[in-house]
Amino acid sequence: MADMAGMTDPAGVADIAGMADPAGIADPAGMAGRAGMADPAGMADAAGMGDPAGMGGDGQAGYVDGNAAAGMFVEVFGTEVSASMVTCAGCGQPGRFADRHVYDRGPGMVARCPYCGEVNVHLVRTPTDIWLDLRGSASWRIPLTG
Repeated sequence: MADMAGMTDPAGVADIAGMADPAGIADPAGMAGRAGMADPAGMADAAGMGDPAGMGGDGQAGYVDGNAAAGMFVEVFGTEVSASMVTCAGCGQPGRFADRHVYDRGPGMVARCPYCGEVNVHLVRTPTDIWLDLRGSASWRIPLTG
């Protein structure tokens, strides 16, 4: 079976009971096919974010601001990133990382653009590695401290 942004469906679950994605994991972040990669790290929905508008099932916002996730990035970049300027690859709008909508209820986190909802960052920490995917960001400008 082929579908879902050109990806094959070896398990044959693409349209069971008339549902396009019965497990709810196909590609909620729109990552399939970007830069020629489907989702090599398995991070497209690492934080369980099948809800691009940022609303939980109860209609409440399911995100925190970027300040809440800034500590995770100290380990990656070695500096605080709340004041960093992130330009969204989806809409081109620049904004502070602190203003990103961060979803951290899963094994990792995603940070979405507050303007268009594009996933700018995926970060997953395992016992042995940190997986970082910045494909949704056109650029990052990180102020030097000193």
